[in-house]
This record gives sequence, structure tokens and C-alpha cells, in this order.
Amino acid sequence: MKRQLSLLAVALLLAQPVLAKDIPLNRAAALANSVTPAASSQAYDDLEQQALAQLRHALQGNAATLTRDRLAHTKQNQTQADTAWLKASGYDFQTRANQQAGIALLSAFSTLPETVVKQNLATVTAINRDAVQTTRRQALADAEGISYLYFLSDALGPRLGKAFLTAYDQGALGKAAALIKASEVSTGEAKKHFNNPRPFLVQGNTIHLVPDDVVVKDNQPYTADGGSFPSGHTNTGYTDALLLAAMIPERYDALVTRGARYGYSRIVLGVHYPLDVIGSRMVAERNVAHYLNDPHYRVLFNEARDQLRAALAKACGTSLAECAKSSVKDDPWRDPAMRDFSRFTMTYDLPQQKGPQPRLQVPEGGGSAAGRCPAASVSRPASGADGQHRAAGGLPAIRHHPRTAILAAAESVGGLGDGAKKALMWFPARCTACRAFPATGGLIAAIPRLTHRPSLKFPQLSPILDLMHKRRTRASFTLFNRTAHMTNPLLTPFSLPPFSAIKPEHVVPAVTKALEDCRAAVESAVAHGAPYSWENLCQPLAEVDDVLGRIFSPVSHLNSVKNSPELREAYEQTLPLLSEYSTWVGQHEGLYKAYRDLRDGDNYATLNTAQKKAVDNALRDFELSGIGLPPEAQKRYGEIAARLSELGNQYSNNVLDATMGWNKLVTDVAELAGMPESALAAAQAQAQAKEQEGYLLTLDIPSYLPVMTYCDNQALREEMYRAYSTRASDQGPNAGKWDNSPVMAEILALRHELAQLLGFDSYAYKSLATKMAKDPQQVLDFLTDLAKRARPQGEKELAQLRAFAKAEFGVDELQPWDIAYYSEKQKQHLYSISDEQLRPYFPENKAVSGLFEVVKRIYGITAKERTDVDVWHPEVRFFELYDEHNELRGSFYLDLYAREHKRGGAWMDDCVGQMRKLDGSLQKPVAYLTCNFNRPVNGKPALFTHDEVITLFHEFGHGLHHMLTRIDTAGVSGISGVPWDAVELPSQFMENWCWEPEALAFISGHYETGEPLPQELLEKMLAAKNYQAAMFILRQLEFGLFDFRLHAEYKPEQGAKILETLAEIKKQVAVVPGPTWGRFPHAFSHIFAGGYAAGYYSYLWADVLAADAFSRFEEEGIFNRETGQSFLDNILSRGGSEEPMELFKRFRGREPQLDAMLEHYGIKG
Repeated sequence: MKRQLSLLAVALLLAQPVLAKDIPLNRAAALANSVTPAASSQAYDDLEQQALAQLRHALQGNAATLTRDRLAHTKQNQTQADTAWLKASGYDFQTRANQQAGIALLSAFSTLPETVVKQNLATVTAINRDAVQTTRRQALADAEGISYLYFLSDALGPRLGKAFLTAYDQGALGKAAALIKASEVSTGEAKKHFNNPRPFLVQGNTIHLVPDDVVVKDNQPYTADGGSFPSGHTNTGYTDALLLAAMIPERYDALVTRGARYGYSRIVLGVHYPLDVIGSRMVAERNVAHYLNDPHYRVLFNEARDQLRAALAKACGTSLAECAKSSVKDDPWRDPAMRDFSRFTMTYDLPQQKGPQPRLQVPEGGGSAAGRCPAASVSRPASGADGQHRAAGGLPAIRHHPRTAILAAAESVGGLGDGAKKALMWFPARCTACRAFPATGGLIAAIPRLTHRPSLKFPQLSPILDLMHKRRTRASFTLFNRTAHMTNPLLTPFSLPPFSAIKPEHVVPAVTKALEDCRAAVESAVAHGAPYSWENLCQPLAEVDDVLGRIFSPVSHLNSVKNSPELREAYEQTLPLLSEYSTWVGQHEGLYKAYRDLRDGDNYATLNTAQKKAVDNALRDFELSGIGLPPEAQKRYGEIAARLSELGNQYSNNVLDATMGWNKLVTDVAELAGMPESALAAAQAQAQAKEQEGYLLTLDIPSYLPVMTYCDNQALREEMYRAYSTRASDQGPNAGKWDNSPVMAEILALRHELAQLLGFDSYAYKSLATKMAKDPQQVLDFLTDLAKRARPQGEKELAQLRAFAKAEFGVDELQPWDIAYYSEKQKQHLYSISDEQLRPYFPENKAVSGLFEVVKRIYGITAKERTDVDVWHPEVRFFELYDEHNELRGSFYLDLYAREHKRGGAWMDDCVGQMRKLDGSLQKPVAYLTCNFNRPVNGKPALFTHDEVITLFHEFGHGLHHMLTRIDTAGVSGISGVPWDAVELPSQFMENWCWEPEALAFISGHYETGEPLPQELLEKMLAAKNYQAAMFILRQLEFGLFDFRLHAEYKPEQGAKILETLAEIKKQVAVVPGPTWGRFPHAFSHIFAGGYAAGYYSYLWADVLAADAFSRFEEEGIFNRETGQSFLDNILSRGGSEEPMELFKRFRGREPQLDAMLEHYGIKG
């Protein structure tokens, strides 16, 4: 079988004494003594004394005094440990099999050089003889308390430690206590197998047997029976520490180090050698990894963990994260010296064995651990803002930064995507928020969420060949073979896609050929061998991958903007091919080794920051793709990825078909009373296009929104609301026809299974591996805190709307289809303004040219239109961006109007990414900017609402992020590699200029007279800016919490509790109850067919960043070029080459603050 990593890898590393420093033996004890708890604060001493007192009380029980005879018979009582719960589960711990696996794992220790044996004894002697009294006292407490968990309290810090001790004795941690102790696998069989004598029994030893004046207090020298190798106490203490660390990742480092200290105490007492401790830690890590890879065990573990965390939070009276904090002066486990001690205990400075070494036997089961620990990961948890290391719910964590593509689907529930915030907030789905396909360096993570196009840029995962062999071998697998593929435009060299020449029959052959060539490239690179460098591994791979991306990008885009049955079929045929390939690449061990060799070799130091980031991302990408899984698990990973790709596409198609599958022809214009002229003209044009008389209404946003906002006909509003809010579901006029219910259930089940395969607790944990947020609790705290701030104001806004509707229109009860209608009436009443009054002042040409003027004044960037570019529709335009030095920075397609067979919504996607090629040339970025506005009618230009202008600015913000990059490294240039909860920063940031009078002077002008927006209208528009802002925020929170909890709380035995979860969220944050028959999840493509699964919170998260960033412009001038250049240099141009928090701090001078966002929305408190 393939060797697994994670905890087991740590264990294997422990057997290689190359990590420890050269510490003299007489300093070994001094190293531990220097961090002894006795040298810490009074708060810590109090905790230690409380733990010891409770231990002695537990050991003594009901006896009059504590005697040594009782020690062998004491264990956790029924109050402390819920053994009945554990027994009822029927779980088989397979003790015998695990014992044999431990023996196999330690087989390499059967024969050791004489030098190792001698230093083994010399080390234990030195530590034992030099240990100070306080160190010995702690060792005695550890030894006598082996049957309990008291010793772990001191690694939790004074506050959480005391809460732990109290909750433990009260039985509040009963499930965790029972499970942890039951997970200890006895080392008795191993002791018999190796039969090594203890150090204090070796002839001529000078070991000092420590008298017990701490626990039993009989001053009897502490000894131990049985064999020496491996240490039973170490196995117990380290197992306990690892499992508790998985349950309380906020104290991960401290707990794991405490486990190491527990083993060290056996050496202090002179009853074990260093190798006994090292071997036992290896076994413990193997056992914990084995259990946590078992789905049945994980069910028990999760239940126990949840009980423990809830009980500790209750005992603390605050969040667990807050309770876990402590200052270094009160917490020796956070003392920097502890790192040196921990490193020393990995090897105890024993000499490394030279020459051929016996191969360590890796027993099956040594896989991943809990929480966020992928099966192939061996790294420390991410460090939180408070300086304490967090692994979010599991063992060693990884951070992963994906390449991202930004696009939105028509069926997407909206958030901040297009800026049409207030008008659309009540609808169960919106079409305007950006969506994405995060990739693990390419196809690996993109494919499971694939709908439109996968993220294909993965230079770090698709090697070709050594640069030295480029000329000799490149023709053997180049995608652009001129003689063989002249008839297929996708296989003919092009700088921009030949859209008019691409036919459905070209798609599958081109993608198939491209994938064949990429496979050949991978094998060529692997065959080349080390040493690897950027030039002979990463750069050639980026180029061949770029060709693959160039082939699939226009196909995917056409599938979105010019959908047809033939193209859809061809597109869908490529999905399993891409999915299979992505899995193959992500689990290619030779390729993985090549990247490890590069990272660990001398050439890594020669790379620049962006290149290092790309290599580091690649290795994390491998881990997230299951590189460390056993063969059967890898196969299952591939099956899940392929199926998720199919399901995402099916979901998206169902929503598109359901949207197109309903329309209503109105022949009597009286039924449309209240509708603005522009909406009536658009509806009439729709009917004429179908050769019908009257007004054709559809569920596309430009048609649906005016009806819900302006139409006086309540029955019609209700009819359209029902049709829209039940799309692709078991309800409504097309109930069951395109029902996404089974699709969602299977998607959630497979995502959860995929996450578990990789060692995550849930898909929410997996999602956060690619984001700024460190753990689910941080996300939930952020959302719930914002809800608490916004809800009082939201309730007040709704009450005012109800009072207005009753007073002015006699409406006793507002229905969901009434909210937008009466909100518009109230807004006109309060501010004497409507979108229709503003529309004549935002003609297309003025809005677009004004956008370009704003960008020029902020960044010095000029847009120039080209008319000689092949496009997919005559309405599409093409522009190039130039800087102040007349350097071409990037270009983009602009597709503004809604059309039949075009997915609704607004999005930006990349057509070509920036990359420095092997020949030194620089490939410039190209973007798609797509919207769905009403086209010109009745001889008038297209007239935008102010919200549509905001949409345009939003998407252009994404485009600038992609096009203005100065990073030449594929995979981290532009939007690639940007964490998902930071990717909306540039887009939401750009929206702010739509509200600034100085900018509005460029954006607005009456379509007939050119008259600028009148001051009176401007003042009214600004006054109405935050109308129902709190209600909007609460709607976004409803979407975000629903998405996150749906993925975080999924349990296989319960299945997908979609509607139940939604109902709970509504009760928590919604101020407007929705109908029980509403089915907005069935068209929530952000999370079921896009890149926002367990990530929709990113909109609000990024809104905090955007508002705070813009506040600097408010302070220094919205057109201050120096400020604009700073944002360009520190945010827009850096892509994914650095951590977004560091980039933000570089621009803002500090970390982001929530105040600016609340102020921008007018939220008080």
C-alpha cells in the first residue's frame, strides 16, 4: 500500500534524529527545567495546585487515606466518564490489531548500533540526575495520574484549565473523557516483543529513583515493572494530548507539547530511555490517525468534541477561543523556550544511524487526523490574530490559496455582486453576485464544483519537460500541431479566441487532445528527475497549461452566453474528462515528489516571492487532492470529484431551464398598471421577438424585477413571485419538472464524504483551507455579531414599512410579493425619488465612459476600444487598457445585454492570464465582463438604473484585479490564488464611487440633453442610499449562515436538512418570514453550482475590507492619485502572490476595522 502521512508522517520524522539541536547532555535537563511551571506566575501555580488536589481526591476516593495500593485500581468514575454512552455505541477499538500494528511500526528499532544504545543510557542518566525538584514533582504527578486527564489542564492556560478541571469532575465532559481513555492502546504486547530492560535495572547504572512526596506522599522511590520499550505512560499521555488537541485546536501547540512533556517525565524518573519515549509517541500517533480515519470512530469523536466544547464555553462564560487566550507570563506552554524543548524531545540528540537502515513498516490506518488535517498534511496550525495557533477543529492544519475565476450565474442568489442591493434583497434568488471556481492550483478543486468552466491554470501541477530538452521534445506533445489540426480552430494558434469559428463538434476533440498532451507533459517532467528548478519544472508547465486553458475558456464562456443543445452536450462530455485528469494530476506521486524536491532543494532559495508562493500552493494543492490517501480512497476521491462535476452542471442547467421554462403573455396593458415605460417597452420587444402581440414577461431579472417593484397588480406579482421562488423545485407551476432536491442532497452528501476522505470534520473546514478565515467559529462569530448589530434596526425598518403600507394603502398584512412594491412606494414617499427618475441620467455610453474616466483619475489607466476583434454577438465590445506610460496592461470583452440562451446575472471571468513565457515575452491578461441589462428599445439608448451602474462598477473592479496585475507568475497573478473571502475586495471597493458626487459628474448625463444629474435628485439619491440597509444586511446574513451551517453541520445519518436549516436561520436573523413553499435553495447556484460552498459569507467579509479601504480615500480624496497608486501597488497588482491581510495592512497601515462598513450602511452600534 502507499505510505500515508499526517500524524504517521510526524511519527516517522521522530525516528530520524536530524531535527534536534546539538545540546550537551548536561544541558538537556536544564532545557526542560527552564520552562518548568514552577517558574511561572501565581495564576499558573494555582492551576497546578488545583489539578494536583483534584487528582489526589480522585485517587483517594472514599478511602480514609491515599495509599499506594489504590493506585493500581483507580480509574475515571462514572461521573467523569460516560462509559455507558461509549458502550452503547458498540464501537470495536480493535485493540489486538492495533497492538500488532504498533509492533510492526517499531520493527526498525530491533537492532541498534552500540553508539545509540550507549547514548540512550547516557541521556536518561543525565536528565534524571540533573532534574530539579519541581521537574521531578511534575513527573511524579504525571506518573501517578495516568488513569485521569487532570494533567492536560495545565496546557489549557489558567482560565480554560480551571474550567476544564471543574467540568471534568462534574461529568460535563463525560463523552470526551470516556472516548479518550478508551482510545489508548496498551503497549504491553510490544514490551513483551522487544523485551528491553529498564535503565534503572542496567548493571552499573547511576539512576536516581525519585521518592514520591507529591501524590501518595509515602516517600517510596518510584519504580516501574515490565519491559522498557516502548513507554506505556508516554503512549497514554500522548494519545490523550493528541485527541484533546483535536477537540480544542485553540490550544493545539500547547497540548501536543504537553504530551511530549508527559513522555519526558518518564526519563526524569529514570524508568524509560529516550528511545522508549520516541517509539511510544510514534505508536500513539499511528493509533490516533487510525481511529480518526475510521468514519464510525469519527461519529463518536465529533459527538464527544461538541459536548466538550459546549461545556467548556459554558464554564468559561464566553467563547472557547476567548477563554483559551492567556499571556505568556501566565502560560509557560506559550513560552518561546518551549519550542526548543519540544524540538529536543523529537530526537533527544541521539546519533543518527549511518548506512542502510531497516525500513520502518507502515501499518494500514496511519492516515489523517481530525478536523482540518488533510490526509497528506504535516504542518502546524495556522496562527490566529491573537498569536495562538488554531487548527479549527483538528490536527495539523494546512492553508491553501486557490486560483480563482469570478463569474455569476443567472440563478445565483445575490449578495453584493452587482450592487443592486436594496432592490433585490427580498427575492429568494438574485443573478448578480460573482461566483467562482476555486482551484487547487488548477483542476483539482475546481472540478468538483464545476459548472461553467474549471480553473485550468495549474502550472505548479502540470509539468512538461526540462528546459534543456525543450527544442528536442516539445513537438511530440504540442497542442498546436499545425498539420494535424488546421480544421479545428481550437487547435490552431490564436491570441484571442476565434469565437465565430468555434462549433460544438470542435470541443471534445480539442479538449481530448489537450489532455493527452498534458499527460505526456507530466510524465516527461517526472522522468527528467532532480534537481528541479523553476525553469525546468514550473515554467514549462505553466505554458502547456495555458494552452489547455485557452482551449476550454472560450468553450465554457460560450456555454454561458450562447447556450444551445449541441454546445451544452459537447460541454458536458468534456466534464468527466477534465475531472478524471484533475484527479490523476492531483494524485500523481512522482509529480508531487518533484515539487517537494524543488521546495526542499537549493533552487527554492533562488525563487522570487510569487514563485515560492506558487510552489507552496502546489504542495498544499496536492494534499487537498488526496495525494496521501490509500489507493482505494484515491479512487473514491476521483469518483466523487467526477460526480460533483456532473451534479453541479445538472443543478445549473435545471435552474436555467426552469428560468426559461416560464413566461406570461399579457395582452391587456391595464394589468401592468404602475410599470415604468422602459419595462413595458422591453416586455413588448420580448413579445415581438417571439412574433406575439402584447407584453411578454419572463423570470429573467430585467423582466421580473420591474413587476415586483412597480406593478400595481398584486395577483400578477404573486404569480411571478411563486414562479420565481420555486424554480427547479418540487413546488410552483413547474413542480417536479426540473427539481433540484435530489441534486442538492447528493451534492451535500458527496462534499461531506470528500471532506472526510481528506481528514476534515466537514466541508466547511475544507472550504476554509483556502480562505482568510481560520476556522468555522470565526466565521459564525463574525456573522452572528453582525446580525446582532443589524437586527434591531432591521426590525424597526420593517415596522416602519408595515405602518406606512397600512396608513397609506390600507394594507393589514404584507406578503412577500408586497415587500419590494411597498418599499418602492415608501422610498418615493420619504425621498421623492425612484429608479425610473434616475434612469434617463444613466445612458449606457455615459455610464461606460464615466467608469473609464473614474478609473483614469484613480489609477492613470486609459481604456481604448477596438472594433477588429472577433466576438460571439454583435452587441459585444472589446477594450484595451493602457497606463500612463502607454503600456498595454490588459484587455476585456464587454457584454452588457440580456439575451435568450444567455445565463442571467453579472460576472467577470478570465479569458487569458498574465504570464512571463520561456522566451521572455509577457502574455497580457484578457477578461470577460458580462452583465444582463435591458438593451436599447424604441430608438432610445440603453438606460441603466443606478443599481445597474453599481453592477458595472463591481464587475469592472474584478476586471481591474485581473488586468492590472504586475505578477508574471501563472497561478498567483491577477485573481489567481487570491483567497476566496478576499477576492470580492476590489469589486465591492469600486462600488463606492457610484455614490460620490465628484464621480457621478462623469457617470451621469441625461440621454437627450446631456444635462448632469440635477442637484436635487443627487441629494435625494444620497439620502436614500441606506434605505432599508439593515434589512439588506440581514438578508445577506441569512444567505451566509444558511450556506455555512448547511455544510458545517451535515451528518450522513441525518442527510441533507436543507429546509430545516433554512427555517432555523430565518428564525435567527430574518425579519421578514418567507412562505413555507418557498424554495430559494433550489436556485442558490452560488453554493450548489459555483465556488461559494461554505463561502458565501465572503461577500460580507470582503465588504468590511472594501469599506475600510475606501475610508482612506474619503480621508485623502476620492481621486487622490497617490492614494490610488497605493491601492494599485499593494492590492490590485499583487494578485495572489502574498497573503491578503499583509497586503491590506500595507495599504491601510493596520488591520481592517468593522466600523467603516457599519458607517457606510448606516448601521448604528
